[in-house]
Amino acid sequence: MRNNATHGKNLIYKSIVICILLTLTVLLVVSCGGNNEDSVDGPIAQWQVRDDGLIEFGDILWRVLDERDGKKLMISEYVLDFRTYHDDFIDVTWEHSDIRRWLNRDFYSQFTVAERAQIIEVEVINDDNLWEPRTPGGRDTMDKIFLLSVEEVVRYFGDSGELAIPRSRDDFQDGWGFFDEFDDNRKARLKDSDFAAPWWLRSPGSVSVFAAFVDSDGSVFVNSPVGVDNEIGVRPTLWISIATIDYRDFDELPINLEPDEDGIRGTIIEFGGLNWRVLDAKEDRIFVISDYVLEFRQYHDTFEEITWSTDSYIRLWLNNEFYNTFTEEERSRIIEATVTNNVNPWFGTPTGVETTDKIFLLSLEEVVYYFGDSGELAIPRPRDYTHPEWWGFNDQYARDRRALLLGEGHYTWWWLRSSGVSNYTITYVCVDGSIGVYGHRVDVTGGIRPAMWLYL
Repeated sequence: MRNNATHGKNLIYKSIVICILLTLTVLLVVSCGGNNEDSVDGPIAQWQVRDDGLIEFGDILWRVLDERDGKKLMISEYVLDFRTYHDDFIDVTWEHSDIRRWLNRDFYSQFTVAERAQIIEVEVINDDNLWEPRTPGGRDTMDKIFLLSVEEVVRYFGDSGELAIPRSRDDFQDGWGFFDEFDDNRKARLKDSDFAAPWWLRSPGSVSVFAAFVDSDGSVFVNSPVGVDNEIGVRPTLWISIATIDYRDFDELPINLEPDEDGIRGTIIEFGGLNWRVLDAKEDRIFVISDYVLEFRQYHDTFEEITWSTDSYIRLWLNNEFYNTFTEEERSRIIEATVTNNVNPWFGTPTGVETTDKIFLLSLEEVVYYFGDSGELAIPRPRDYTHPEWWGFNDQYARDRRALLLGEGHYTWWWLRSSGVSNYTITYVCVDGSIGVYGHRVDVTGGIRPAMWLYL
């Protein structure tokens, strides 16, 4: 009976914790998820302009189509690959197409973390086909990488007025599309080849099992009769941020750690195309943390009890997918380290057993040790969510703990690895640099600042 009663109390406690967390999520996101007015421009550019005006970005040559508001619209200079618009011959729009999924997942992942940070997610307008029978274009989407539409290919490569002349697919002579004086502008060669190739547009063709495209001679097939399951060339299109920053241009750095006696601690190094802040140095190795919040990810992909050591989603991602973005030579410098996971010092919540990781997040103790210890973490707080001052603490070192979001130029919050008030929550550093010891829900999307030891 005593065991059953204890079990029942544990279930009641867990239920209460979950209800509290559901309420806290809104409050915490409002307090820490927003932007801060104190901001600067984005990171050092990952692209270069050639003498012929083409852009080198991600080992690909790009042609600039538009430039405004600190960003560039670019299309690959060459046809990079041949792919189906959709694998099956069925009615499909851009929103549900396989080519969209491939561009925003497989193709996008080929870029480095630093390069991905400069690729801007934009709203993509998917208009209906302008010619009869006006095949639906589907819903508008949010994409990092996309294909041009019929309207955009005319806007950026030259407009002869042909697209504005109403036509129907029943007109067998010219109801398919048009030639004009801008055909040569639209021609695209295969990469490493002298042969021109057709390339997909994202607009629908004469029916929803067809998609529009530019032919190898530069003509535009508006009422395309080509099925979506055909393999045609791909010219990815994207917007990138062109804002740049060099910390040497600023008197006050976002993080201003005191150098050690060797002058190493607090300096910035470049590794894997990213800037890293040196937190510690020992003999032949240094301990670094990314100088920016690199991207946003969930600590764990489901709302359940989790610790750093029990296969948290973010730990697996850091030590697999993120780790593999580095070159073989770079990976040889990353040291597999023993990671100590202490209980939450305020609430006694376990963070799991000791782990061995190549890449990890800082703990509560480490963020205090390396960024400045005011003694606040050592002062226990009650387990009471009704008092915001007991969720965490702000101190004189908060400014040093702030971090800019890579590519965006504003401060944002970032995950630590230590558990919060329960194993449904994880601690974090707020946008203003204060520390949330109570924690966010594990399935909230938060900022990532990887940390690791490197051989010199």
